[in-house]
Amino acid sequence: MRSALSQAETPRFKDFWECRRQCCFSLRKIFLQKHVPIVGGYVELSDEARRLKELLDEQAAFAVEQIELAIQSIEGI
Repeated sequence: MRSALSQAETPRFKDFWECRRQCCFSLRKIFLQKHVPIVGGYVELSDEARRLKELLDEQAAFAVEQIELAIQSIEGI
């Protein structure tokens, strides 16, 4: 899960969420029976993935806005 998020250019969210889903099913009994240290890492990585996705979505929205402004500027010439 960590390596999917730590890609230099763009995190591999599809791989992360698939791995997370598999971990969730595999570790379900452990989660229900005991609170073990792995739970903290699992939750932390899930939160990090959500924050990274929000950040990338914001960056993409900003880029789209800048492109639209550039097009409007060119059309105004």
